[in-house]
Amino acid sequence: MPKKDKVDKEEVNNHNYISTEALSLIKIKEQLPNELYLIFNSSFLVFPGMVTTITLEYDKESPFFDLIEKSGNVYIGVVSPVKDIDEDNISISKQKNRIGLVVKVIKSIKTEAKLYTLIIQGIKRFKIIKITPLGNDLLSNVKYLDDIASQDQNKFDAVVRNVQNLLKDVLVFETYWTEEFAHSMVSLESPTRLADFVGSSLKISNAQKQELLETLDLEKRLEMCAFYLMKELEVLKLGSKLRDEIKEKIDKHQHTYYLREQLKVIKKELGEEVDDKDNEILQMKEKMSSRPLNDPAMKKMYEEIKKLETMTPESPEYQLLRNYVSTVLDLPWGNKSEEQTDLKKASDILAEDHFGLEDVKDRIIEFLAVKKLNPNNKGAILCFEGPPGVGKTSLGKSIARALGRKFLRFSLGGMRDEAEIKGHRRTYIGSMPGRIMQYIKNAGVNNPVFMLDEIDKIGSDFRGDPASALLEVLDPEQNTHYVDHYIDVPFDLSRVMFIATANVRHTISEPLRDRMEIIKIPGYIDDEKREIAKQYLKKRVLANTGLAEEQVKITDQAITKIISDYTSEAGVRNLERALEKIARKIAKSIVKEEKTSFVVTEKNLSEYLGVKQFDREERISITKPGISVGLAWTPVGGEVLLIEALRFQGKEDVVLTGQLGSVMNESARIAVNYIKSKSKELKVPAEFFKNYDLHIHFPAGAVQKDGPSAGIAIATALLSLASNKKIAQKTSMTGELTLSGRVMPVGGIREKIIAAKRVGIKRVILPHDNKKDLTEIKDDIKKDLEFYFVKDFSEVVKLAF
Repeated sequence: MPKKDKVDKEEVNNHNYISTEALSLIKIKEQLPNELYLIFNSSFLVFPGMVTTITLEYDKESPFFDLIEKSGNVYIGVVSPVKDIDEDNISISKQKNRIGLVVKVIKSIKTEAKLYTLIIQGIKRFKIIKITPLGNDLLSNVKYLDDIASQDQNKFDAVVRNVQNLLKDVLVFETYWTEEFAHSMVSLESPTRLADFVGSSLKISNAQKQELLETLDLEKRLEMCAFYLMKELEVLKLGSKLRDEIKEKIDKHQHTYYLREQLKVIKKELGEEVDDKDNEILQMKEKMSSRPLNDPAMKKMYEEIKKLETMTPESPEYQLLRNYVSTVLDLPWGNKSEEQTDLKKASDILAEDHFGLEDVKDRIIEFLAVKKLNPNNKGAILCFEGPPGVGKTSLGKSIARALGRKFLRFSLGGMRDEAEIKGHRRTYIGSMPGRIMQYIKNAGVNNPVFMLDEIDKIGSDFRGDPASALLEVLDPEQNTHYVDHYIDVPFDLSRVMFIATANVRHTISEPLRDRMEIIKIPGYIDDEKREIAKQYLKKRVLANTGLAEEQVKITDQAITKIISDYTSEAGVRNLERALEKIARKIAKSIVKEEKTSFVVTEKNLSEYLGVKQFDREERISITKPGISVGLAWTPVGGEVLLIEALRFQGKEDVVLTGQLGSVMNESARIAVNYIKSKSKELKVPAEFFKNYDLHIHFPAGAVQKDGPSAGIAIATALLSLASNKKIAQKTSMTGELTLSGRVMPVGGIREKIIAAKRVGIKRVILPHDNKKDLTEIKDDIKKDLEFYFVKDFSEVVKLAF
């Protein structure tokens, strides 16, 4: 016979009670055997008077099953075993003196080939004296145990009555017993039967039931039953209280919610931590009442929190709604930075961080002055236009520092999705607010300096047009009630100071450009670069490389040479990289202990930077007829443009090379035709064009070139070739040429003059209508330059040669 029974969990639950039939059988006095076959049962315990079923694995060679099949009156011992650490291993030696229960087999049913179901009735406690293995069966010598009577009858009666009263109270809440059966149990005259009934019916662990089974002192056993009944009654009362409290909150579709509420009340009564949902909702309500939300936001939050209260935390909608409410409440509805209103202090901060840029600094001080007079003035919307490396982004940081506000930067370069600005609607999975609202939420204030970097590089595709989405953001008349698709309630952006940056303005859409105040930041001249290097770049580079200022000295002449021979740019990024290269080489020498201090001069500069990268004189050198120097505007600043013309025998065609745009192609053909038409006045030989082709080339062929401003420079190069005369050295020009010879105004004059000064040009020929542009250019830029203003090409001829 096996040492373990095979019992379904359902059977255990269905048979933990005493039937009326069992009680009548207990009254029969029977002679019990001193030797019993043992069954080790770990699933449930059997008490005297209890009738239940047990299923065993059949073994045809077992004498136990032979006894069951042949005899109608069989007794067996059922024991809850003492186990080793390994649950499947039962040590027989450890079972000695273990207390179990003798049961009578009322009926046996052979259900399958290897299964036997026995209907058994609990009779009396016994103690194992000795176990003898018989094949697969275990035969045990047992000693039967009687209850120990109480010495104090009055106390014992009180204990019995207490158990009966508690059992009555419990039976009020338990509904799975019939009223007749419950009454018969409470009215039991035998205290032993009462204790065993309670023991078998209690919802306690098997270990606690085994303790009840082993307790022979009847008074003590009844006291234990009373203790367990009191605990059971307390839990049942809590359950009843919970049902009364939440009955109005639930319906037939909220069974899960009901169970969680039950568990929460039980945990609360036991002093354990309760569910976080109520705490979260309470915190949300507190946030909502403490935030200065506008009316639409307050109404929306009230509605959404009411929805949350009816949802279960396991619901996907609960998490989505919770995130939405938290996001809206975490926005800085009333939080703002304390602004700096001291104009002198703000001016000092701007001067400390940047050299020059007086127009920008004046505009910021003006904004502060207006803000001081009118605190409710809306935030400015500026756009810094200029070539790379002139400090547009770093200027935004300085402005934030000068104003005492937080600085946020959002790069728009390459953006093509409108939802990046306006957010996703909450109907989409994974939806979130737009980047504008995300940044402001993370900043925690509603009046930051917000930089929209590279606004001229926004794209558009099937996902929408981000530039159009920015129209509401950058319109002071609309952004007081800005509605993000995700947030779905108005938020005031008028206190935000928006600063956009761009290299060129023509790629920005007209409506968007109209909403911004554009401030041009042109490139730097050599003197400005030298001061920036001395006052800012050198200190930053030495700090980054860990060098002390006394260890490294770079002369002014060396800095000037770096600017002229190793960089060619409107900004100062390459200048900073050159200084970093010098600092790295010095740091290496110091670590190798070769030297401790260094002086970088004009003479030893090549030891650090190698051979020079640019030759300015060579770039503008006019070595023979047919060459002129033009001035061009590019997105990265002004540029000097060399133009070469060549004549060779052919079919009187015009060849244009140098990657020219359509407008520049037209300018070249206008220049050729103008020279042809005015050949007599300009003293061009008649045979110059006959049977000859003209080739006009613009060096740096890898760079795209376009625009009409090279018209007079092309015509001058052709005239130089035709007359075989060189143009005056260090002379440059810019202006659009018409077929009648008029010189029309062009743009980008400041950038072109800076480019001319950078390469060493001395004379600049400009259209007469651009004379007004010179008044806006600082004197230090115009210094050492001669300007000539022309209305007609005939004036250009007199000046160029």
